[in-house]
Amino acid sequence: MKNKFTSRLCVFMCFILILSTFAACSVKQKVTDTTTVPTIPNNEWAPGIDTYVPVAITDVELVQLVSEALGDEASGFNGDLSTLTPEQLEKVENLAADKGLVVEKDENNNTVIKKEDVPATNITPEQYTQIMNQVSVKDPNNISPSEYVEISKVAATNNMVVVTKPGSSQVAIVKPVSTTRPAPTNINPNPVNPINPTPGTEKKTNPIVLNTTKKTTSIYVPQTPAYVASMGTTRAAVAGLEGDWTATAGTSSGCTYWDTEVTADGGTVAVGFTYEYIDGSIKNYTSAIISKYSEKGKLQWTKIIGGTATTTDKDNPQPREAKTTFENVTVLSDGSIIAVGETRAEDLAPANEYKCLQTVEGLVVKFNSKGDIVWTKLYGGSRGDILHSVHSTPDGGFVIGGKSESSDADLKDLGTKTIKAFIFKCDANGNIQWRQALSGSKHNTVEDLEVNPSGEVFANIATYSGDGEFASIPGTANTKRTTVVAKFSPTGNVLWKNAYYDSGVTNLYAMEIAHDGGVVIAGNYSLSANGNREGTTFEGMNNGGTPGTMDGAIIKINSNGTTGWITPIVGFEHDFVTGIVAIPGGYAVSGYTKSTNRDFNVTNVGDFDGFVYTLSTMGKLKSIYGFGGSMTDNPRGICSDGKVLYVCGSTNSSDGVYSNGSVKSNGEIPVCFISRYKVG
Repeated sequence: MKNKFTSRLCVFMCFILILSTFAACSVKQKVTDTTTVPTIPNNEWAPGIDTYVPVAITDVELVQLVSEALGDEASGFNGDLSTLTPEQLEKVENLAADKGLVVEKDENNNTVIKKEDVPATNITPEQYTQIMNQVSVKDPNNISPSEYVEISKVAATNNMVVVTKPGSSQVAIVKPVSTTRPAPTNINPNPVNPINPTPGTEKKTNPIVLNTTKKTTSIYVPQTPAYVASMGTTRAAVAGLEGDWTATAGTSSGCTYWDTEVTADGGTVAVGFTYEYIDGSIKNYTSAIISKYSEKGKLQWTKIIGGTATTTDKDNPQPREAKTTFENVTVLSDGSIIAVGETRAEDLAPANEYKCLQTVEGLVVKFNSKGDIVWTKLYGGSRGDILHSVHSTPDGGFVIGGKSESSDADLKDLGTKTIKAFIFKCDANGNIQWRQALSGSKHNTVEDLEVNPSGEVFANIATYSGDGEFASIPGTANTKRTTVVAKFSPTGNVLWKNAYYDSGVTNLYAMEIAHDGGVVIAGNYSLSANGNREGTTFEGMNNGGTPGTMDGAIIKINSNGTTGWITPIVGFEHDFVTGIVAIPGGYAVSGYTKSTNRDFNVTNVGDFDGFVYTLSTMGKLKSIYGFGGSMTDNPRGICSDGKVLYVCGSTNSSDGVYSNGSVKSNGEIPVCFISRYKVG
């Protein structure tokens, strides 16, 4: 298994190294022509000639080597051997020699670690043709990045390696010469996807994060041209998931689950809020709701938290039901649960927790695994404060983020402008350990937070501001909603911040740690009919319908802030991506749509129907699972433990997948739902 993993890693790193070759190529549209490709792309790549494939040690392999040699001393190693002490370097060199690697000195007397050249021979013309046809390559003399990735997958499955002709986009496929296991002579017509092997056989490893940023000051990382997936085309609706169960819950006034998280026992916890439903429409949010389900779909416990507040109307000072919501949830390492949101209640927490009565405050409630409240805390100042996001940290604590208009109390000395997107790092008891904020004169809020195994924090920020701390970020504007992603060190220093924008609005509010230690963000974008789009995030892309239609998009962001790939998910109608989660071999996104064409070739049985879409690690759309009823369905949150995934939201349907729910909507008032799927 280790040898297979290493070979695939080398293929992947080879792809990264040649991306610059393809950067100037135009976006390659999906090809439907199935004409057989020529056998040999170029005479210089004639088969049957023994050759040698030089394989240099990759950055990832170098970090692994240094980590193994130095242990805890390797913390913070950024891939530069010259930063090590002579004693540390000697340990690394000795281990490299023990592993059979070549240790050399370059012209500047710096240590260079290499692999021995691997003897190899080109495959036969028939094998080459089989692989090219299997990947549906149109022009072997001009291989696109997406085709290169697919070719590499098939080659790796058959113990082969893809190499490129220097200075071109042509490829050759060779098989390493081995005295212990010869390369296969026949191409497997149904190879196992090397990135997504048979479930249950995956090699579980912790992602390695290359800390390439040494500065702790705020910087903008210029965006390089990224590979953009081809626009949506009609595709078969392939069920990549197996539906397990769907449960519903609700109140007489309606409710929705907004977020869900897998619990230590394999079940899930979902959070959201109930409504004040008057004259056929939602007038206000009233109470927060949190529910715990077993892995079999049994509701184990639920809590509704509202509280009361006094009215500001002097003629009617009677206590009234306060607005209280939960918007995000996380599970700490000890199994306890942290739910965050907002409240106007004046009786939910101890008196000393309130920064200012009669204003909205950020709400954090800690529950034990049985649903008992451990403590309730409020965060903010003398003006409005809201919490939208929370995520556990490796030290047993958590980070929270949201929006504040306060400049005192918890928000004192943060930001130069009035409206702040803020982040607090807290210990397990809710004590603030560090604070950060990006402020501007218009709406700014932290929509989502993610933390990698090294404790680095990624914040997904929605902004309309182009001043304050946003002024240094190209792409922010005062009139359009823009997504900004910022990365912080484990101690709260800003490492980088980037904007993702176009002529319309970008609302990429969902985020997940990528398999390589970066992040993927997901949500929606729209384009205005006019406007200068050159140099924008979505340059070269269009809406699926008319300009202004909302379409889905997923963007991979590398650990150093550069863009890896962009994948749109589009149909002719409005399409909304609401959540993203990592699964073996890629990612899954949740959402809802009215479309039944292009990337949504599924049957729509109501107004908006739900979907789960799976993608490869390189952003290729793989399969869609559509679900819903005859009325409006709104999936919101998604989570996974790698074996199953849960999707939560609200529905006005009482048929379809919701027909067996214990609580059913009357078609007018929505109810909560939680669904479980087995990852195929």
